[in-house]
Amino acid sequence: MLNFGYWDRKTTNLVEAQHELCNIVGKFAEMDSAKSVLDVGSGFSEPAKYWKSVYSNVGITCLDINFFQLKNTAGLVRVGQDSSNALDSKKTHQALSLLDHDILTDISLLNGTAKILPFKEESMDRVIALESAQHFKPLIQFIEESRRILRPDGLFVIAIPVTTVTKSSLSKNCDLVRLGIL
Repeated sequence: MLNFGYWDRKTTNLVEAQHELCNIVGKFAEMDSAKSVLDVGSGFSEPAKYWKSVYSNVGITCLDINFFQLKNTAGLVRVGQDSSNALDSKKTHQALSLLDHDILTDISLLNGTAKILPFKEESMDRVIALESAQHFKPLIQFIEESRRILRPDGLFVIAIPVTTVTKSSLSKNCDLVRLGIL
């Protein structure tokens, strides 16, 4: 995964922290009751693969602007076509669907931008941006697009890394930077 994860006193390594963040976001997003999830800024789609292992009935579409990360992912998952009904034909020229088939999970991969989501109105149960929304400029376009494609009872969940500066207990002159999730 390429996220900072969620660290607590029991966390011993980065993979545990990343899985814990996926667990927190999955619970917060009520993924157990979702049918269609859009993971925006998905990178190599590791969170989607993890969520699929926990919530096997959910259809997940990973959208990322980086074609090469998605192409790498396409060799690792069986790419589903579940979200094709939700695709907006007027906007499909904006996105390239990767249709390689390999192992295990049904995850749809789309190469596109967070500012123009190529889906029909009210077609998604969840829109999630896990440690990626801080890169979407201007952010308001992503928020507006997410609102457009979410069903009326849908959920919009973003986790953005934030930092806080605290005084170190070791030295009065040393500031520590703590990473957190907003």
